[in-house]
Amino acid sequence: MTSVLLIALWWVCVFDYPFWRQLMTGKLAGLESHAAPIILTGAVFLLLAEALILLLSLLPRWFFQSLLMLFHAAGAASCTAALLYGVLMTPDMMRNVFATDWHEAAGYWSFRTLIIFLSLFVPPAVGTLFVQRPVGKSRLRSSLMTFGTSLVLLLAAAGLIFSAFPTFATVFRGDRSIRYQLAPYNVFYSAVRTLTKDRSPDGPRERMKTDLHPQMTVNPNKPVLFVVVIGETTRSANWGLAGYGRDTTPELRKENVLNFPRVTACGTSTDVSLPCMLSRIGRSDYSRKRILAEESLPALLARAGFDVTWIDNQAGCKGTCKDVRSISPRKDPAHCDGNVCFDGIFIRETEAALAAVRAGKPAVLFLHMMGQHGPAFWQRTPESRKVYGPECRSADLSSCSKESIAAAYDNSVRYTDHVLASLIRTLKAGKHADTALLFVSDHGESLGEDGLYLHGAPYLIAPDEQKTVPMVMWFSDGFVRDYGVPEARLRERAKTDDVTHEHLFSTVLGLLKVKSEAARAAFDLTADK
Repeated sequence: MTSVLLIALWWVCVFDYPFWRQLMTGKLAGLESHAAPIILTGAVFLLLAEALILLLSLLPRWFFQSLLMLFHAAGAASCTAALLYGVLMTPDMMRNVFATDWHEAAGYWSFRTLIIFLSLFVPPAVGTLFVQRPVGKSRLRSSLMTFGTSLVLLLAAAGLIFSAFPTFATVFRGDRSIRYQLAPYNVFYSAVRTLTKDRSPDGPRERMKTDLHPQMTVNPNKPVLFVVVIGETTRSANWGLAGYGRDTTPELRKENVLNFPRVTACGTSTDVSLPCMLSRIGRSDYSRKRILAEESLPALLARAGFDVTWIDNQAGCKGTCKDVRSISPRKDPAHCDGNVCFDGIFIRETEAALAAVRAGKPAVLFLHMMGQHGPAFWQRTPESRKVYGPECRSADLSSCSKESIAAAYDNSVRYTDHVLASLIRTLKAGKHADTALLFVSDHGESLGEDGLYLHGAPYLIAPDEQKTVPMVMWFSDGFVRDYGVPEARLRERAKTDDVTHEHLFSTVLGLLKVKSEAARAAFDLTADK
């Protein structure tokens, strides 16, 4: 019983430390006394933890110890993520975990991360070995006593909740995010919910066609190449064209691009934002189930008659490239190190696409960037193109200064600027074709503001750094002429702050003059207001 109590105390006092910290600085901040809510809440958690461990101890020994080790590992991982990055283990975050490949996962680990995880995991793991279980001739009696003790603990916890319900209402009402700090339960709850109620966007499914007969209404005599670049983790706060103190976009500044400095993202993670931004359904009527049930923009364009290709330098298209040609960039030693490539690899791919495009079959090229994917920001920029320093060169961002984190991140933004400007120069050189480029990031990133790092925070409480992203457009003179691009109208819209990911779907259809029932004029930036 002593071992059970000590393990339960570890869960409540150590694994749940981020919860208590958030409680003190958020929910209970400003109240005259913190003592009563803290003591009552802690007592309930302790009783529940003891009851759970005792009930698990009735299982076969090997199964009990294995299961409890999983709880310890989940609690240690949750606490480590919260301490180092301010991450909450929500269902959205668990979707990100399940979608992360080993290259991405390796980027989150450092020596300090491992030490913190082990220091959180080892003590309760050792304590598990000393938990007494019912054995011998009196096993049935001991099991009944253990079960009875668990029921008493559960009843005591329920009694405390009902006797002080206003206190618990104060703690949990209104802020759903705080419950995702309750380790180790948060990891199991979010994982089960994600696995049972939310299939992967890359999973097999039939996609409903929202328009059976989309039509191209313009098909110039010249070849056409429209490039859509999906950025990764580029935030407006560090975008030079959005007014950032450092000029992180010097090359785009010279290209006379249409700049939309503050676009509201549909989500705070690629798994949410990418399917949403390429769907006709946006944040205003958000339904992940509906978004994943309908065909995305690339598929609709292909059915309208465009030659559509998706090239991915990331961890997949999240189902958005279904029913179109999807390839990985061809490896180039100048841009690749093993299986990881810098985004400069897209320059050659665009040159090849431009050389292959033919009149009568307009082409749309989707490029999914590596961008500023963290926490290894310093690995997203070739050494020869680094401008700012010293850089944070650790996955453990909380161990770095804010200045060094910003330097690493800004170098990667400046490299994205170089890649985009190079793509535009490549398209300019294709005098034989009408060309255009649209870039927009999928979501932003926290770089330590308010103790938060990376992305994936619950949307309703996510900071602007994770939700506000840049977008730029560029058009060749021939594209403007043949497709009647209303540049003046677009420049006027770029000055407002009401542009969102929801505009992308209908605006691309508007720019390419595609007639479709799926388009919504209210979200077409080329249409009259």
